Amino acid sequence: MTSTLKDTNNIVRAYVSGSCTPQAKSGGWGIVLIRTGKRLEKQGSVAHTTSNQMALTAAINALEIIKKNNSDKQIIVTTVSKYVVDGITQHIKSWKLNEWKNSNKKPVLNKDLWIQLDELNQSMDVNWLRGDKTQEELVKSESLARDARAIKKH
Repeated sequence: MTSTLKDTNNIVRAYVSGSCTPQAKSGGWGIVLIRTGKRLEKQGSVAHTTSNQMALTAAINALEIIKKNNSDKQIIVTTVSKYVVDGITQHIKSWKLNEWKNSNKKPVLNKDLWIQLDELNQSMDVNWLRGDKTQEELVKSESLARDARAIKKH
């Protein structure tokens, strides 16, 4: 869901990042949530994963936290992941219409995560932005994600 920006007191900003070491397939996600002077940082790790799965997991975790506490607010999710932004803003409608097949008629990768993200996205007022690696809060979310990779989960 996308709308025009409202008053900043009613906006929650989420900066989300995922990270993965291809050799070990150990992944981490990090999020920074900000609303009118309040800040929350969280991270988590997953074994046997990919960078795209971690980017989706970061976005899902951010929206789950926001839904519990601020579901009536406008949400701006910023990530460097083109995969996440393009998937949720452009491709998801056609994937659903095509029974979760992509344009090559192959199953959409990470379908379970996309379904979770889509349900959260549809239930709140979310704007998706592609950020760049110079944004301070994105740098912090990336650092959290990288640090989380060291936390072993099975």
